[in-house]
Amino acid sequence: FGRTGRAYRFNGTNSDIRVPHQESLNLAGDFTITLWLRQSRARIARLLDKKTAQEGGGPDHDGWIVDTRNDGVSRGGSRFRLAGGAPLQTVLSDNELPLNEWHQIVVRLSGQTCDLFLDGEPCGSGHYGRNPTNTLDLYIGRAHSTPLAPKWWVFEGDLDDVRIHGRALSAK
Repeated sequence: FGRTGRAYRFNGTNSDIRVPHQESLNLAGDFTITLWLRQSRARIARLLDKKTAQEGGGPDHDGWIVDTRNDGVSRGGSRFRLAGGAPLQTVLSDNELPLNEWHQIVVRLSGQTCDLFLDGEPCGSGHYGRNPTNTLDLYIGRAHSTPLAPKWWVFEGDLDDVRIHGRALSAK
């Protein structure tokens, strides 16, 4: 995903990319997600979303997200969440994501350990059980729309070089 020499710009209102469901997006087994972002507005925003918007848990609450937590109150950071029933499994980073600067986020699941990296440095880790599956489309730049997914869960800024690997890449 990406355009040579150019990032995708998201306006924070109504721009997003929808990738139709493919079985490979269910992230069964080990995986690595990498992306570059430049956030231009402090807000909680979904970067990648393949999870139902329902909160809580249960059989219809399976999926995964990558988002920012920069809401102007907390320091910011990034988050990866697997939702395969209850409880939700979350890896958080409290590392600040300064606005208008490029940052790389990497999520790597190897076995049952999920590691989060920001700009090449480890910034979060957690233990994970099973990988969830669903038939939802992948949204880039916003959350799945329901009354529980507020309009402000949209990304404002640039995303580039989004990659989803079906294996755990090395830390180097």
